[in-house]
Amino acid sequence: MRATQKNFRRNILITSAVYTVISIIFIYRVALYGEDDSFNSFIKPLFLIIPTSLMSNNNRINIYPSNAIEAAELYEKLRYNTSGKWIDEYYLKSNLLTLKYGSNRGKVLSSIDEIEYYDSDPRLVWSVYLTDILNHHKSTKERYTMPFSWYDFADFQMYNKLISIKEKYPDSLQCSILLHPAFDKSLLQRWEKEIGESLFLSERFKYEDPFWYRSSKSFSNVAINNEDQYCKPIPLNETTRFNIPLNLTQYMDRVRPEAFDLQARNYLLNNIRQPLSITLLNKDINAYRIDIKQDNRSNLVESGLLKKYIRGQHRDEVTQDIKFDHDVIYSNFLQNDISENFRIDIPGLSNETYNQDSVTLTLDDFKFDTVGKINDLLKQGRENLTGHDRNYLESLEVSSATHAALAPKYFKEPGGIIQFRSMGHHRDERFFHGALIYDEVEYSAKLNSMIRTFQKFVKANGLISWLSHGTLYGHLYNGMTFPWDNDFDLQMPLKHLHYMSQYFNQSIIMEDPREGNGRFLLDVGTSITVRVHGNGNNNIDARFIDIDSGLYIDITALAVTSDVIPVRKFNYYDMDDAKKVKESDEIQNVSEEAEKQYYDIYTGLASLSIQKLRDYAGEHQREFSMDNADHIMKMYNDEVRALPTADTISSNLSEVQRYLFNQKLTMVNCRNYHFNTLEMITPLRASIFHGVPVLIPHKPISSLKIEYKVPSKYGYNNHEKHTFTTKINNWVPISVMSIARNTIKDNALFNVHSNLVSLKFNDLLSIFKNLLIAREYDTFTVIHNAFETVTYRQKEIEIEYDKNMEVEEKKKHLRTLREHFSGDMESPAKDPLLLQYERDLWNKYTNDADAFESDELVSLVNEKVLKARWKSYSKLYEQMYFKINDQYLDNVGMDLFEDSQKIGKDVFTDDPRWE
Repeated sequence: MRATQKNFRRNILITSAVYTVISIIFIYRVALYGEDDSFNSFIKPLFLIIPTSLMSNNNRINIYPSNAIEAAELYEKLRYNTSGKWIDEYYLKSNLLTLKYGSNRGKVLSSIDEIEYYDSDPRLVWSVYLTDILNHHKSTKERYTMPFSWYDFADFQMYNKLISIKEKYPDSLQCSILLHPAFDKSLLQRWEKEIGESLFLSERFKYEDPFWYRSSKSFSNVAINNEDQYCKPIPLNETTRFNIPLNLTQYMDRVRPEAFDLQARNYLLNNIRQPLSITLLNKDINAYRIDIKQDNRSNLVESGLLKKYIRGQHRDEVTQDIKFDHDVIYSNFLQNDISENFRIDIPGLSNETYNQDSVTLTLDDFKFDTVGKINDLLKQGRENLTGHDRNYLESLEVSSATHAALAPKYFKEPGGIIQFRSMGHHRDERFFHGALIYDEVEYSAKLNSMIRTFQKFVKANGLISWLSHGTLYGHLYNGMTFPWDNDFDLQMPLKHLHYMSQYFNQSIIMEDPREGNGRFLLDVGTSITVRVHGNGNNNIDARFIDIDSGLYIDITALAVTSDVIPVRKFNYYDMDDAKKVKESDEIQNVSEEAEKQYYDIYTGLASLSIQKLRDYAGEHQREFSMDNADHIMKMYNDEVRALPTADTISSNLSEVQRYLFNQKLTMVNCRNYHFNTLEMITPLRASIFHGVPVLIPHKPISSLKIEYKVPSKYGYNNHEKHTFTTKINNWVPISVMSIARNTIKDNALFNVHSNLVSLKFNDLLSIFKNLLIAREYDTFTVIHNAFETVTYRQKEIEIEYDKNMEVEEKKKHLRTLREHFSGDMESPAKDPLLLQYERDLWNKYTNDADAFESDELVSLVNEKVLKARWKSYSKLYEQMYFKINDQYLDNVGMDLFEDSQKIGKDVFTDDPRWE
């Protein structure tokens, strides 16, 4: 082994020496002749003259990267390439059959029958399942339903490490490992010695701290002494492959994150119900929904799909390798007539919606005929409904029979996780995976993948949603979320929530594999017809959940409701007009027909007013739990006792009167008392967020001022330990910016002569160079990768908020901007799965390479990238970036890039003018 490393290092050293010589020649050539040769056009071809013996290590098999060229390509792709393209290829023998963990790691199995674990690499999973779909339709016309296992569609890497040792140490895999607050240290070390690497990475170092370890062991939970109520051991002779011999029957979140991680993966594998379908996206153009078998939890090995795939390649798995080319197979699927059998077209909706300048909504979009929908579905006969329609019908029936005071909490978060800084509240407990994410690049990659995939999903299906709350606030500045924000907030009209629920509830939404590897469960709660706050258990209507981490997007529907309009500083309506509406005969003398129509959508206890429900509960106390009784009394006290004297225009109105009053004012709200008038929302405006099309409210500033203090200035700003400047157009940590500006006067760094309020263009290059010199690579990576998105948003602001531009001219220029510059925009962050995959490759390379030589390689790539990116900044400065034929859009609107201090001081005072 030492000889192998010695040879490898010798080869790298020689290669680096050649690399350095070539770089000197290149620098000299540019200095002498002023030529603008790039790395790819000059340096890389010269690499080809280096002998192969110096570029690779012949003692290693299937190692990537194997030489300096590949290492440079890997580093550049890892840092600065956000496409969904994989850097290498996936093969049967060198990937799937080669053991990654355990005492036999590195061994190549002779058959797929010997496999006991594998990582759910999308190249493998997509290739096998799509080939099965294509082959099925060649042999039969029967409708295809897909076998499914969570094991194939979620990250089980940590879980697989335990599987790799289950035969050698069955005594160590007891229920206690899932339920105790922290892992037993000696047991953990024993596992990791066998696995060959750490079981987990986040805060792994804490187990080496005796004080911390004693402290963590002092935590207790009820499960420790009641294991059989939470977990059941599975006899080894009954344990299937791809599992450990334990079955968690209920969660216990009073444990460390790494322990709950194992709980969640075990419960997901063994007990979480199957999704109804897989929805495949073709970019943001179309969606294809494939139904899932509900009585089969077999993965692609257990179901025989992998064996069928291998046979279909006419290969012998023992003697020949097989490449899994999922991109080609997916393209074949899309081009095949078979795909039309799965394509979803929602009647009345269009995937062209987001390509329009604006989208107009009416009050009817915020109402829904529940009774009519239930009757329509029942007329078809339950037995004739699709799985999605049947599930939707059942949710309507359950919801319409459940009173708002009695609705149980649907979405659950592991809020009790120990030493997790309450971050469990931002994870779905079913898919919790991984602890706190300290890495800014990794976290932004996960959030970016979520929002981009969701927006492509809604656009492909014509579903209308728009940015709201803190997400809208982040968009306002640079078309990105705030770096300190840990989730997204989206709103949609009630009618479109129902569309989404009927067609996609309980479907796994899969990002187009040519663009990324996102996989998310679309989960709509069971209280879909309950539109008031109620007991407060279900303020969120739906979630778009990352099944690899448990992170999610909250989706709330706005509807006309009977909720009380809250007292706010913001004037939703003209008070005099509102009083006239309140005193009108239509509101004061509600007809019996209007009363009946309001309550007709509900059945059973749900059809009772809160006063009648309170009376019923008093007469039937045994039917109600203490919690439900408390919820009923709270709602009763709020409405019957407190409301008549409350400081709100809704006082002294009954539930039905409030509904009619809100409707007359065109007031709509979510179930957490967020109100908007229709004219604040519609017509929705088209924009870009994280590089993909989105819709934003008609009056974004007014909407934001309801919740936040929005500064009028667009320019230098400080918030949440970050600073914003219009030239960088990103929120940069203040501590990093201090280094970049060389406030400590380090001789190794360039001097920055201007301040951030009026940052000069020439100083911008010095800031970027300082980031690289100081090894603040993550910050430079974020700035580089987000360039297209933030630059687009700045140009959009320059046109939208230009008070001197005529409305029609403004609309024309925004349309031109969108049509010419929003298509195929680079993602502002990497796909999180590719990020981790390429990091692992890079770490393996640097572990063997000489540290000095790998640093030199990093420096050369960074310099190359900075040089290319600086050309883009220079074009912005010269107002030659937004070129269309021979015309430039740069000189249209305000010049916020160069002159924000003077021009940007009152940009966000008012909403953009559209009339």
